[in-house]
Amino acid sequence: MSDESKLPSFYQELEGEISDHSLPSEGSGTAKLREYAFTSILADELEASGVLESPVVCHDEGGQGASSFKVNGYGVPEEDSRLDLFVTLYLGPSAEIQAVNSAHVDATMNKVERYLGRSLRGRHEEIEPGLDPFAMAQAIHGLKGKVDRVNFLLFTNGRLSQRREKERKPEVHGLAATYEVWDIERFRRLRESGTSYEALNVDLHSQPFGGLPSVCLDIGNGGFQTCVTVFPGRLLADLYDEYGSRLLELNVRSYLQARGKVNKGILETLRYDPEDFMAYNNGITVVAEEVISGNLNDGTRGICALRGMQIVNGGQTTVSIHRAARDFGADLSSVFVQGKITVVDPGRFQDVVPFISQYSNTQNKVSTSDLSANHAFHIGMERVSRRESTPNQQSRWFYERARGSYQTAKMREGTTPAKRREFDQRYPVQQRFTKEDLAKFENAWRGEPHWVSKGAQKNFVHFMERVGRLPDGWEPAVEEYRRYVAKGILFREVQKIVRNLESITAYRINVSAYTAALLTEDTARRIVLDRIWTQQGISKTLLRSA
Repeated sequence: MSDESKLPSFYQELEGEISDHSLPSEGSGTAKLREYAFTSILADELEASGVLESPVVCHDEGGQGASSFKVNGYGVPEEDSRLDLFVTLYLGPSAEIQAVNSAHVDATMNKVERYLGRSLRGRHEEIEPGLDPFAMAQAIHGLKGKVDRVNFLLFTNGRLSQRREKERKPEVHGLAATYEVWDIERFRRLRESGTSYEALNVDLHSQPFGGLPSVCLDIGNGGFQTCVTVFPGRLLADLYDEYGSRLLELNVRSYLQARGKVNKGILETLRYDPEDFMAYNNGITVVAEEVISGNLNDGTRGICALRGMQIVNGGQTTVSIHRAARDFGADLSSVFVQGKITVVDPGRFQDVVPFISQYSNTQNKVSTSDLSANHAFHIGMERVSRRESTPNQQSRWFYERARGSYQTAKMREGTTPAKRREFDQRYPVQQRFTKEDLAKFENAWRGEPHWVSKGAQKNFVHFMERVGRLPDGWEPAVEEYRRYVAKGILFREVQKIVRNLESITAYRINVSAYTAALLTEDTARRIVLDRIWTQQGISKTLLRSA
C-alpha cells in the first residue's frame, strides 16, 4: 500500500480518536474540545518520541485582525535554553483531508509570535490569577533572560499543499527562532514508522564530476555500507534552499542563528577564509536508504544519487553555509565539507538512526525509550500480549514495544478491507499501550505521580531503573501481565473522569496521575486488579471513589 493510499484511512482513524478524547456529553465534541484533543494527542506523541519535553497543553487566544494572538501550549526542555510554543490549526472533521497552504501557515505562526510578545510584556497581568492561561503566561514571562531561542510548532490535521516550508524570521522578540509544521502526513509518518522524517531523493549527476567521488566499505552479513565523500558547499546550500528543514528532520538540534561562538566562527570562515573551511570543520553525518553508485565523468566509481537522504549531524554547518551565501553573498566555489554516509535499511531506521545520531553528536537529545525497545522486559511483554486474549476471547491488548509497531502490524496483516476489520477487532486501537504508557500506569499505581508529571522520558527512565537487568527470554507470568493491563484500565478510567471536568482545561495528565495515585493510596492498593481484568473495566463503586 502506497503512502498516498494510507493517508485517508489514517485521517479517519485519527478523527475517531479525537472523538474518543472529546467530552462524551457533547457527542462528537465541539470544535474547541476537538482542537484540544488533537493537540493533546500530538503533543503526547512528540513527547514520547523526544521532540518535546514535558509539554503543557493550554489554550489562550484573543485580539482581532492584525493584533490577534493564539497559543495551544508550551514546553521548556530541562537543561536547555529553548522555549517551545505550539499552536493548532484544527480544520474540523470532514469527509476529505483539507489542504493547508503557506497563507494558513503564515497567519497561524503570526498569531503565536504575537502571543510570545504579549507574554514577555506581561500578558499574565491581564488574566485572572488561578486560571491555567495565567500560569502559562506567567511562566513564559519568567523566562525573560533565561532562554535565547524559541521553537514554534504548528499542529494541523490538514495537509501541507507545498512541502517546501517558507523561511520566516530568524529572530522574534529578541530570541532566535525556528519553525516546524506537523501536518497530518508528518504525523502519520511518526506514528506508523516511528520516524518523523521525509525520505528525500537527491540526484547528483549534475555535480562537476557527474557525482561525488567516494570511498565505500560494505561489511556485509548484516553490517552497514558506509561511504566517505566530500560535499561541495554549493550543493549543501542548494539542498537546504530546496528542502529547508525537511533535510534535517532527523537532526534534532535547532540552528542557533549564529548567536553562539561556534556558529559565528563558521560564518566568519565562510565569508573571509572559505578555502580553509574543510580544514576547520568536522564535517557532516548522513544516513540514506540507498546509495546509487555509477561511473563518474573520469571513469572512476562514485555516488550518483542518494535515496532517502537525511542529515543527522551537521545541521549547524549546512544552515550556516546556506546563510553565508544568501545573506552575505559568500563565494562557495572553494567550500567543501567532508561527509560520512551510512546506508540503513528503511525497516531499521527506527532502531539504528537514534544511535548514529547520538554517537555522532553527543549534544543530540535521543529518546531513551526508543533506545530501550530491545530490553528483555519489553520483548517479554510483547510476546505475552500477542497470545493473551481478554476474558471474552474476542480481542487482545497490543503492547507496542517499538514505536509504530501497531500501525506496521496493521498494514502487514490488513492487506484487504476484510483483514483490516479483522485486525481492528482482534487489536482495537483503544487497547494499544506503549512502553511509556506502561511506565505511567505503573508509577501512578506505586504512588509516584511526581515522576509521571516529569514527562514521558524521565518517567520511563525511572521505571526502567526499577526493572533492572533481566535474562534473555524473560516473560512476565500471565497473572502479572494481566495486572499490568488492569492498572492501565484503571488509569485510563481516571483520565476519562478528568477529561469530563470542564473546570480542568490544562495539566490534565498531572491531575490524572495524582488522582490515580491518591485512589490507590486511599485503598491501600487493595483494589482487586484481577477483577478489573475480568471485567475489562472498573466497578461503579470504584468509579464513584475516583
